[in-house]
Amino acid sequence: MPVIISTMPLDFKSYGNEDRHHGASHGIQVEVSHVAIQGLRVLGTPVHEKPAERYVRRNYPIVREDRNLDDLRITQCLFIGDRKGIPDHLSILASSQRVVVDHCVFCNVKDAVVFWFSDRPAEHCEMHHNLILWNYGAAFWSWSLAPGFKYYNNVVAGANVFWVYNENEQVSLNLSNSMVLGYNDLVHKGGGAFGFGGKGDANKNKLILDKSVIIKKEATVEIEQDETRRNYLQRKMGTEGTNLEAGFFTR
Repeated sequence: MPVIISTMPLDFKSYGNEDRHHGASHGIQVEVSHVAIQGLRVLGTPVHEKPAERYVRRNYPIVREDRNLDDLRITQCLFIGDRKGIPDHLSILASSQRVVVDHCVFCNVKDAVVFWFSDRPAEHCEMHHNLILWNYGAAFWSWSLAPGFKYYNNVVAGANVFWVYNENEQVSLNLSNSMVLGYNDLVHKGGGAFGFGGKGDANKNKLILDKSVIIKKEATVEIEQDETRRNYLQRKMGTEGTNLEAGFFTR
């Protein structure tokens, strides 16, 4: 896997604006439609995320800010962070239509995926067959999703927050054939770079589960730690949830 690490100066001006949080870097910035990113090993950036009060120096490895683009797929990528050494603030920040994230592994990052702003609700977006481990932020944020968002065959383990939605968002989230194991909070609303907003209500037509979904607040996941094994950093074979096939492999 080619290795990507963001070492550029943290003075990128998002949308041309000065950054009130004192620094951000974009690794890959997508500015056209119909893009696929596959098979990358993506590391964080070698700075302290919070070097001073009111600073949040953010690393965004893959970004699509344009609100009118279509068709972005990110597949079979490995995102690795470390809060103290190479923090990954947000692995994928993507606006607009048809964003699909599948068969990726996110390990020790802050936030894995944010479906960001769009000029109209973002249609045909999906998250499936992903493995999200020990994130100290939220597994994913939704700011602009249209009804019909597909979330299936994902495993989230050791999350601080599972899902953060826009405070004004009306779209419910339907989960199927997935697991959420060991989390502090299930749903938040609002928030931003400095925090995760307030606690949301999972029961007010926001979080809809079918019988194939397993959610356990106190639970752990068994991950293969032997680097010589083909399924290193995947679910241990034979353990609960391996049938979901979340992770790199498509066969």
